[in-house]
Amino acid sequence: EEKVRAALVRGAFLPGSRLRGVELEIRDIESNEEWNSAFAMEVPVLFWKSRKSGEGGERERESETLIPRSPPRVTVEKLSATLEAAMPPSL
Repeated sequence: EEKVRAALVRGAFLPGSRLRGVELEIRDIESNEEWNSAFAMEVPVLFWKSRKSGEGGERERESETLIPRSPPRVTVEKLSATLEAAMPPSL
């Protein structure tokens, strides 16, 4: 969590960074049985969450894109690059 926060803070101050304005949402996987069964042995898990506005009166849709897991000793710079590379084009 600390490195992800550091990567987002770093991105907020770098010109041209796609990480500007990105917010971190922390979820407790034990609060949702589906998450717990899917990710119990893989914490932490990172996703990009995006919203698409509905067309023609449709409701807004949310989608999540899994971010590849980084090694525990990854540097903040490398994590920033991984986050940006995994970011969907629509964000």
